[in-house]
Amino acid sequence: MQNSAWPQSWPDNLKIAAACPLCGNKFKRLEAKTVEEHGNSHLFFLHCQKCQHSLLNLIFSHPAGVGSMSLVTDLSFDDAVKFHGAQPLTIDDVLAAHLWLERVDLGALNGV
Repeated sequence: MQNSAWPQSWPDNLKIAAACPLCGNKFKRLEAKTVEEHGNSHLFFLHCQKCQHSLLNLIFSHPAGVGSMSLVTDLSFDDAVKFHGAQPLTIDDVLAAHLWLERVDLGALNGV
């Protein structure tokens, strides 16, 4: 069942993210791929055919109206889906990376 706060024909009426924020190229409707839909929130992946940049665009509705947030990314659609479903990093992950960086000779890894 669709929430009454979400317009019935939102793909046709919603003009948020209608153009690439980097080059101004107008997106075609079919260029948006759905990463996830959850309740009144929809996460889309958009790829600009003109400048080749990609965006993750979150569109959501609430009693006050419809909102949108975009993020320029270098992810592919498949990567966006993969990382969206991944577990968040923990403080232990960050600490392990820090300790690894202290032990490793980065020059040797880069052939310097």
